[in-house]
Amino acid sequence: MRKGSKSSVVTVLVRDSNQSSITPDSEKVSYIIDGGHLLHQVVWRRPATFKQVCEQYSNYIVTHYGSAKIVFDKRRGTL
Repeated sequence: MRKGSKSSVVTVLVRDSNQSSITPDSEKVSYIIDGGHLLHQVVWRRPATFKQVCEQYSNYIVTHYGSAKIVFDKRRGTL
C-alpha cells in the first residue's frame, strides 16, 4: 500500500465536494473525523476514569455526528 498524506486526501475531498452533481442524502452521509483534533474539542470532566473518558468521547461523537469513523494517525515516536 502506498503511503499517503493528509494534503493528498484533502485535495481529493475538495475536488469531489465541488462537483455540482453531488446531492447530500442525510441517510448516506459518512463522517471521517481526525481523532486527535476531536480530543481537543471535547470538554473533559475531571477527575475521570478511563471508562468515563470513553463514554464522554462516544457521547460527543453521537451527539454531533450521529455515526462516524474516527481516525487516529499518530505513529510511534511522533508524540
